Amino acid sequence: MRPEYLYPGADRDMLFDSGDVHVEKEPTCDNCLSSRRGRTRQHDGPNVFYGFIASGNQLVRDARYRDRLGHENVICVGMEAAGVMRTTTDCLVIRGICDYADSHKNDQWQEYAAATAAAYAKFFLSHMRESVHKFAVKVPSRLEAPTGPVDLQKKKRAAPCADYDQHLVPKKSRRQ
Repeated sequence: MRPEYLYPGADRDMLFDSGDVHVEKEPTCDNCLSSRRGRTRQHDGPNVFYGFIASGNQLVRDARYRDRLGHENVICVGMEAAGVMRTTTDCLVIRGICDYADSHKNDQWQEYAAATAAAYAKFFLSHMRESVHKFAVKVPSRLEAPTGPVDLQKKKRAAPCADYDQHLVPKKSRRQ
């Protein structure tokens, strides 16, 4: 694995008090050391959390606002899923957490967060294959496209698997 995707280390995992706002003109958080707490963990591996993600079109850099969201059972804030959520609510979001949504922005965790989210998504999907058969229907070999019919058997470059009968699509939710 490339070095930038490795665990950055506990010494770079700093949580500041909610009222401690970063001095805008300072390039580092060295002047904020008075209320900085190192995080203690049982292990160096990633943690998995399940819960609500607040998603919008603005970056959250206010620890007090983050704390208010936390009181409403929000465990994460982000911008990436906002567009998807506008078009559908039937989806799963897997996030890599790279900062504490405060004014002490730290880009050192972005690559590690992306790598751990990708690894968890791969793990999750690899365990879904057996159970998805219960809730799935086959994709037909011929679909109607906006430009007319498309014969999937002639479009084998469209997917890595040549056997299109093996592709499964979840059935529509009963709520629809």
